[in-house]
Amino acid sequence: MALTPTLRQLLHAHIHLAPTAWTQAPASVRASFRSPFEPAQHLAQALGRLPPSLLAWWAELPSGHILIGDQRGYAPGRLSDDSPGRVNVAQIALADLAAPAEGLGDAWFWIAHLLDHHLGCLGAADGAWLSDGAGSTPRWQAVGQRIASLARLGYDPQPAASGDPHAYLAAGLALFIADRAALNVQDPKLERLLATTLLHEGFCRRALTATT
Repeated sequence: MALTPTLRQLLHAHIHLAPTAWTQAPASVRASFRSPFEPAQHLAQALGRLPPSLLAWWAELPSGHILIGDQRGYAPGRLSDDSPGRVNVAQIALADLAAPAEGLGDAWFWIAHLLDHHLGCLGAADGAWLSDGAGSTPRWQAVGQRIASLARLGYDPQPAASGDPHAYLAAGLALFIADRAALNVQDPKLERLLATTLLHEGFCRRALTATT
């Protein structure tokens, strides 16, 4: 699948390969790709599952980066060992991109953290996230309050999400992408909310207008 102009913009400005990620990766992982550039391209292609308006908004942000390497997580602010000084970084393990037939491992979970942070407060260092009940606009704040309310009900898509609204939203979004029907069984209210807001092109187009 060819990348759209927006996905190409994200690929060049927001998706990065850690300096030693390729050389230090096991041979079995490197063998899954035709070149060191393919993991980032594969991830950019996967991001096409998100609404185009959301992707275009993300592509214009000064923060909100993805770093492919040997770590997994989301780091608000700057990574201590990242010399370019990128801000608000989702760390994705190269190994998780090596078996696309099995999904993207934890990649969507950490990408969801990045989106949660920026939709809540545009990535401000001490700002409240979407799943905390915040929002960068009144429309997003209404969504955030609904997510925070649902997080308190205890229908967590994974045990790690229990009591943590950030993990609750991240696990829900990751499961929606991987198996929407499974999320509908486990947490139908979150499935409907995501389908009509964060993962809905029409809603994102309207809701993001005020943030651009």
